[in-house]
Amino acid sequence: MPKLSIEQKRMRLMVLHYQTLLLHKLPEVELRFVRDDKNLGMYYPYESIEMSLDFIERLPFNESKDTLLHELAHHMHQVEYSWNYPDKDIPEIDWHNDDWKMCCKFLGAKPEATYKDKKSN
Repeated sequence: MPKLSIEQKRMRLMVLHYQTLLLHKLPEVELRFVRDDKNLGMYYPYESIEMSLDFIERLPFNESKDTLLHELAHHMHQVEYSWNYPDKDIPEIDWHNDDWKMCCKFLGAKPEATYKDKKSN
């Protein structure tokens, strides 16, 4: 398979994002692409998922795909388990607990807390 460009990866992630929201009847959460050399992906409850273009550019597509599904699992976990705080003041919780792992498995993501960059080992 030929190497995908950053734009091709970005477009595939956008399609996966919206397909997953629609398929699982999840409320809209914005997908943003940002420059971040520390985090491959971040979930901001009920607001957005951020994906790092720095990582997307250099990693195989499947790593970025898994990260997006990981972040969508956080969204599903929050929605399914009614962690809906109107004032957005979410108490300290274990974001990578067994319920979240179940959401990961359901969406097809590895139920692991963080991406381990092979370059940093």
